[in-house]
Amino acid sequence: MFREWCLGLVVYLDHAATSPLTPTALAAYVGALGVVGNPSSIHSQGQQAKRMLEEAREAVAASLGAEPVEVVFTSGGTESINLGVKGLFWARQGAGAAASRGGGAGGAAPAGGAGVSAAPVGGAAGAGGAAGAAGSDRAAGDAAGGGARLRRPRVLVPGGEHHATNDAVEWLVQYEGAVVEWLPVDAFGRLTPEVLEAALAAHHPAQALQPSTAAAGTDVDVEGAQNAPTGIRNRDSGPLGGSRSPRTAVGAGHGDREGTQNAPTGIRNRDSGPLGVTDETGGREVGAGAKGAGADDVALVTFLWGNNEVGTIQPVAELAAVAARYGVPVHVDAVSAYGYVPIDFDALGVAALSVSAHKIGGPVGVGALLLSRTAEVVPLIHGGGQQRGRSGTQDAAGAVAFAAAATEAVAQLAAFAAQVGELRDRLVAGIHTAVPSAVLRGDPSPAGRLPGNAHFTFPGCEGDSLLFVLDVAGFSVSTGSACQAGVPEVSHVLTAMGVPEQEARGALRMTLGHGSTEADVDALVAALPAAVARAARAGFADRVVA
Repeated sequence: MFREWCLGLVVYLDHAATSPLTPTALAAYVGALGVVGNPSSIHSQGQQAKRMLEEAREAVAASLGAEPVEVVFTSGGTESINLGVKGLFWARQGAGAAASRGGGAGGAAPAGGAGVSAAPVGGAAGAGGAAGAAGSDRAAGDAAGGGARLRRPRVLVPGGEHHATNDAVEWLVQYEGAVVEWLPVDAFGRLTPEVLEAALAAHHPAQALQPSTAAAGTDVDVEGAQNAPTGIRNRDSGPLGGSRSPRTAVGAGHGDREGTQNAPTGIRNRDSGPLGVTDETGGREVGAGAKGAGADDVALVTFLWGNNEVGTIQPVAELAAVAARYGVPVHVDAVSAYGYVPIDFDALGVAALSVSAHKIGGPVGVGALLLSRTAEVVPLIHGGGQQRGRSGTQDAAGAVAFAAAATEAVAQLAAFAAQVGELRDRLVAGIHTAVPSAVLRGDPSPAGRLPGNAHFTFPGCEGDSLLFVLDVAGFSVSTGSACQAGVPEVSHVLTAMGVPEQEARGALRMTLGHGSTEADVDALVAALPAAVARAARAGFADRVVA
């Protein structure tokens, strides 16, 4: 029965792009669409819509190990990532800088986007790439609007991230004076904790915040650190520092020290309020040259949980712990991982995490940014303030359908991941047998990649040609590469992994999900040799298509 929901396709193997709406989510969606009322209205119909919305928020939160107050509904993964990355970046610049962002795109930007680091997105960073953007490009931290210097211009991003992240940080470079530092990944597309540690240490003149200090929530008074953007609020008086002088408006402790960035460690003190608001640590001031919390000029770290192209799973907890030792907030793009691996936002302790409904069988057009109680973002969209960091009338029906898909996904997660993992292993083994020259990309260990992902390169083939041949044969797959203005582009994920361009051009991604069967896998494996042979005869697309 479920196959009838699979968009009418014979064999659908592109679940990383979108998964079919499940019957449960569809039924919930249709039912919720019949409810009239704006959730912000105070009359009974509005309150009925609000009840539906908040129950959906609770369900989505439960599926991710979060609290309902930490769920900010969005229009999907791209908006969630943009809000997480840009919003955290702006908030980390301080109260004054954040407030100036309200004017939108009208602000002046540094000419030429001078903040780009030497290691490009697709390029293989050298041994020193993790820390290669120090030095002269610090000058690119001059923000929009009168040349005000950004307090923390640097964003750390691994190679091979989703375009939503890459384009967001490049926008910050071009229009906000950010400095993006592309961190090298290994041959599987994985960012190691050692590389992140080196990058953070390179921008920190002394030692990281000691783990024992971070774990205990010890107050540390640090010049140049930031407390207000953590989002710890006094619910009665609004955001911290709202009525203070410029020196203390960002939630500093006392005097002219500028606060401590404890919050991104994920340490929460719900009863006593914000952490790190005293002046002394162990009876002595921690000053310049021995700063104990917060890599000096790093605004945030952002990375994928599971790579959307090659399926490699990042060591998320270890990376988050490294960033926490330096007091640097983390955004995690979990769009591809959600519904395939367990996610516990509270235990992870990161500042923000992005997900999308349509990757787990929910509707297109709804997603969520999980925003920790200890994190704050500057909004992308201004208006009625319906949610933390986001304005706009909320889509109650979309949230209800999202919640239905999320509840079902979590209830079935262990069995589903095991089943899909077995199908993936069958697919990988079958392709190796059918086309011995095919090369599996990403982590070859089943435990190290998303259960539904199988990504290969086929020597001598153009991935687009192979995709078209398979499409005609009734198989929906993906190349994992972008195609703009008729020009085939090599996957930036593969080049970041060090795959030669000629090999990367033969990429094909097959992703399994709800409704995938052994028959689907076997049919593709049977059709693949002829498809590869035909695509190889077509050769490479070396000309630009007008």
